Amino acid sequence: MISGQGWSGYVSLAALSLGVTLLLAAGIVAAWAVGREFTDGTIVGLFAIGTSRAAVARAKLVACLGWGLALTLVQSVASIMAGIGLGLDPAGALHAGLTLTISGFCLVCSVLPIAWVATHWRGYLAGIGATLAVLVATNLTSGFGLGRYVPWAIPTLWASGDPTVPAVALVIPLAVGLLGWCATSSAWKRIQIGRS
Repeated sequence: MISGQGWSGYVSLAALSLGVTLLLAAGIVAAWAVGREFTDGTIVGLFAIGTSRAAVARAKLVACLGWGLALTLVQSVASIMAGIGLGLDPAGALHAGLTLTISGFCLVCSVLPIAWVATHWRGYLAGIGATLAVLVATNLTSGFGLGRYVPWAIPTLWASGDPTVPAVALVIPLAVGLLGWCATSSAWKRIQIGRS
């Protein structure tokens, strides 16, 4: 499955694995962190505390980003160590690791709209469904050569060295993440008990 030589080919394969793992894992965590308040009925208790609901939502999103970054680092380090174990030159390991980490962080940011989905539909199952839909749509569009237009495919394509995806394109998944952050925070600020 490695299409290139040395670290570039290996990073291409590792980025594909990282992309699928992070989209799925970070999306499910974001859906659960936000949606469980509705399914467990604990959202009602948040109206009784002094901290604003928007601040609670932002804290949840920060926790999701931190967890996603930790997962990215673990998977990147494991991939690099495996590459060295396979006989790749250790001199290229740092660049490869940074590429995987940047790609992974952009992917983790890009799943923040899943938190808004879980908020809007009041439960983590909607968020998990949206995560699966994003994963399938990303794989399909990438398979048809349209991945450079899909925010969730851009980091993986960039890390793979796709010439149609320059580094500046990484702004797109980060912008999608910012949009998800703002939408979720706004939804939690305006949320009311008993209304959808």
